[in-house]
Amino acid sequence: MAHASCPNGHDMWNGDGTPVVWAYRVGYFREYMEAVPECILDDDWQIYDCTEYEPGEDLDCWYCEKCKGLVVYVDIARLDYKRIPYDPVHAKIDQFKTWEDFIALRDREFEAFQEFYQGKSPLEAIEQYPFKYRYKVSPDLRVIFAFNKKGYLSFGYERSNWTEFSPSAEMYLTAGNTKVPYNPYRWAVGKMDIEVRIGWYAHLKDKRTIQIESIIQNGKEYRGRDINLEDKPFIVIAHSDILSISECDTNT
Repeated sequence: MAHASCPNGHDMWNGDGTPVVWAYRVGYFREYMEAVPECILDDDWQIYDCTEYEPGEDLDCWYCEKCKGLVVYVDIARLDYKRIPYDPVHAKIDQFKTWEDFIALRDREFEAFQEFYQGKSPLEAIEQYPFKYRYKVSPDLRVIFAFNKKGYLSFGYERSNWTEFSPSAEMYLTAGNTKVPYNPYRWAVGKMDIEVRIGWYAHLKDKRTIQIESIIQNGKEYRGRDINLEDKPFIVIAHSDILSISECDTNT
């Protein structure tokens, strides 16, 4: 069980399953079925078993009941999306053929989906189930569109922030006078690391926030400005100094 803030700052708690959204990339399951054509879903093998620990596919999605915001945790990154309205008359799903197809459903709907897919392959389950919406995600992950059963655009999400965490990020768990260090992303050491982008904010381990101006050597050294100093002087930082990097200045 955990708490998280939504893109607009509302508290979300997943202890009762309320914010939980199950989401899957359809293209992944096409690739999966080519690799494992004999796969059949049953009591011993659920659809989420197919994506567990798969980089970029094991999504942890949270939906805010108050503002309809969406938070997606994937690998060592967090993506925040704010709900935006669209006129459903002027767009159909077949206009977005180059965008990725996704399916998603709320936690309270998942049990019915489980009952439906018993004895089916993962791809059959995704293609045959009558989901209320089908989703398209832009190649740069900035926009998510939801289409109804008739193929018309119903609503969308626009990314408001993207935060990546360093595998060396450390926090502390406390109980009374006991303080224990905890590295939640240690599993990613040697597998993936944060991607530093020009114009983004690097949040350092010493609590400074640097806006990246240039990359001296990717993965090793960067040049930027300390946004908290009045004259914002240029400084050079090492990759190992970075705790996380985000698209905008945010504490979420």
